[in-house]
Parts: sequence; structure tokens; C-alpha cells
Amino acid sequence: MLIALLDLFTLQSSYWLSHLSSAHFSNLVFSSARYFHSCAQENVLPRKTLISPEKNQQQIQIYAGLLQKTISFSAGNVIHYLILDSGYIDVRFLSNLLIDVYGRYATLQDVLYIFHNCHKRNTYTYNILSAVLVQREQGVLVRQFFSQMSIEGILPDKFTYSAVVDASPLTAALHHGKQVHCMLAESACKLHVVVATSLIKMYGSYGEIRLARQVFDQVDEHDTISWSAMIATYAEHGYEKMSVHLFQQLQKEMIKLDPVALTVVLGACATISALAWGRIIHYSIIASALEADLMVGNALLDMYAKCGNLEDGLLVFEQMPFHDVVSWTAMISAYNQAGYAHKALQLLAEMQDDMVMPNAVTFVNILATCSHEGMVEEGVFYFCFLLHKFAITPTLQHYGCLVDLFVRAGRLEEGEILINNTEAYDSVVAWQALLGACKIHFDVDCGIRSAERIIDFNPELSAPYLALSDFYGEKEFCVC
Repeated sequence: MLIALLDLFTLQSSYWLSHLSSAHFSNLVFSSARYFHSCAQENVLPRKTLISPEKNQQQIQIYAGLLQKTISFSAGNVIHYLILDSGYIDVRFLSNLLIDVYGRYATLQDVLYIFHNCHKRNTYTYNILSAVLVQREQGVLVRQFFSQMSIEGILPDKFTYSAVVDASPLTAALHHGKQVHCMLAESACKLHVVVATSLIKMYGSYGEIRLARQVFDQVDEHDTISWSAMIATYAEHGYEKMSVHLFQQLQKEMIKLDPVALTVVLGACATISALAWGRIIHYSIIASALEADLMVGNALLDMYAKCGNLEDGLLVFEQMPFHDVVSWTAMISAYNQAGYAHKALQLLAEMQDDMVMPNAVTFVNILATCSHEGMVEEGVFYFCFLLHKFAITPTLQHYGCLVDLFVRAGRLEEGEILINNTEAYDSVVAWQALLGACKIHFDVDCGIRSAERIIDFNPELSAPYLALSDFYGEKEFCVC
């Protein structure tokens, strides 16, 4: 690789280096990184003879600054070459930074190559590698390198333990996370909030709510991240009231409100239609000057929409400094739930005028709006719209809305054709919608086919058997 790069030397390299050197000496590190990036894009390498070979702290800091500001793999590769050529590769600080840069831009093979050629590893070296591996969902490798640390006599710290715990859900191996938890308990060390947060998230991902709460209660000093993790764990597993109560406890502790925690607890209020609690949280948001936060604003919109409070939702929407696709979609959903179908469809046009493009979720709400109001032709139009104008690949939800649209309007034949020729064929919900419509419109043959298909999905359901009995009875009556 380096030989190939050397072959790319041109007379232009002196031009790049003159800028690079001046940037060095004026401490314009960011400018230097940009010149490296430009140099790499031009397929030019600075001449190594113009870089002083003297090993001193100033040059090490220059290379460190360049690595911290690197904006691409190609630029990082050039800096890597210069570090090798100048003899600084054994400087552990630079090796650690190289692992970080390659972790952001290079292949996993390149990252491991840098790591294995770093001969002066420390805890920080392993922590950087572990963070990269977790990000790339390489849970098995995280455990392997954790074991290697022990072999090399390098002591783990809170960030090491946190990474190993974070890796547990990646391999669906709860026992590995529990092993780390036991190691920490046996060490008699105080549980650090960083590790505790990882343990809470891990236990939460496996549905071990009791263990997650035990870990939470063992922490002496919480931060907003640990509070958010526990609140989210409750909310994600159907314990919305516990989620809200814990948030109220957070407020009593006078801990600064966190947008993530607010978003989670507002979602919990939306799920259980707890409008009163949602309003109290809204007041706290205003008091904390967080109402301008886009994520919080969207969560408020969603909460008011699901609680059926269109008026307050609209007020939040109008007071938001700007809107994204989530904001517009939440407002469309609010109008849909309130029965204002035409206003919901109007918002779709307004969001495009605002240069915000609808996404797949937006069109689920649009199709649901058309279905609820029996607007068949409009629903078909918007389905074609998402396909051809926005090139959105329809999901089962889109097809389900379209099936519901047809069968609600009594167009059972079209609904059945749609089911048989799309992903909806494998959806019990779609067949149940068709079966329900067959009962209403007395379509015996279609009803029998629908009921039999549902039984194929789940033989333990009683409803399709009862429907079949009714349909066959109707058939015999007609024959008689």
C-alpha cells in the first residue's frame, strides 16, 4: 500500500507541504488536516524529506492534532504513512489515535492491523478498540479482547466493563453480561454510573426489569443518562406508569432534565393516554427552556395527538422554531385521529412546500386517513404517489392500510386480489380485516377462504372456526 502511495509523488507535493508546514507552525491544525485531505484527493503525498526527523513533543502534538481532525480514510492513511516514516509509530498516544481514526473510516481488518502492530498497549488502547467493535456489532471480538487484556496483565476500567456489557445483547448472551456484573460485585468496588447504565440497558434488552432496577438502586450518584436508561427500560416493556413515576422522582432530585428522558416519558404518557401527566411534563419543559428542542417538541406533538388533544398539539406545532418529517407526520396523525381527513391531506402538501419530504411513516398515516374516511380513490392515488414520486418501497403496513381501504368500502374482490399478490398475504391482520368485511357484506365464498387462511396462521384462534360454521350454515341454507 505504501509503495503504491510513494509512486504517486509529484512535483505538486512541495506546494501542499509548504501550506502544511506553515499551518503547523501557526498551530492551524484543522487547516493542516484539510490540506492532508486535499493532498490525498489529488493523489499527492508530501515529501518525507521535508518533515523534520527530530523526535520532539511538538511534532507528536502536530500529528496528534492532525489525527483528531482527520475527515476521511484517505487523509488518515497519509498521516499514518508520515507517522511511520518519521519513526513515531511506537508512540502509544499516536497509535491509540490511529485506532480511533481507522475505527471511524477503515475496514475492521485495517483496524485490527493497527491494533496488532501497537506494541505498547494500555487500557485506553483496548477501550478504543472495544468501542469500535461495539459500534460495528462485533460482540464476540469484544469478549475475546477483554480476555486478552487479562493475559497481558492490563487492568480494565469502567469504560472497558461498559463496552463488554454493551456487547452482550449483540451476541444474545445474557450470561456474559451477568459474568461481568458478578466480577464487579466480587471486586467490592463501588458501581460506577457508566457501567451501571450499560448494565441497565443490557438487562432491559433481555426484559429483566427487576435486575435492571436492582442495578439502578445500587448507584450512589446518578446522571441524566442512567435515569433515562431506567425510564426507557420501563417504558419499552409496558411499565409506562413506573416510567412516569420514576421521571417524577428525577424531578424531585433536582436533576437537570434531559431531552432523551423527556422524549421517553412523553412516549409513555402517549401510550397510556395520560394527558394530565403529559401536561405536567410540558410545564416542566417550558420551565427548563427545552420547548425549542426538536426531539422534545416532536414527543409533545405525539403525546397530544395520541391523547386526542388536537388543540394543544397544534399550539406546540405552531410554536416550534422549525419542523422535520417527524413533526409533520405527528401533526398529520393528530388530524387523522381527530377526524379531520382533508386537513391531514392538506398538511402533506404544506410539508412539501416547506421543503420537507414525506417518508414511509408519513404515508402510513395518509393511507390510514383515507381508509378511515372511505376515500378509496384518494388512497389509491397516494399509494401510487409514494411509489412513483418518492420511490418509497411499500411495507406490510402500507399494504395493510390499502387492504383495509378496499374492504371498508365493500370492495372485497379487490381487497382479496391485493392480499394474494403482495406481502399482505402473510399478514393475519389483513385476512382478519377481509373476514370482518365478508361478515358485514355476506360474501360467503370469500369469507370461507379468509377464515381458512387465518386458521393456517393460528389454529388456536376460535373466531375463524365460528365464522366458518356460520358461512357453511349460510351456504346450506342457500342450497335448501
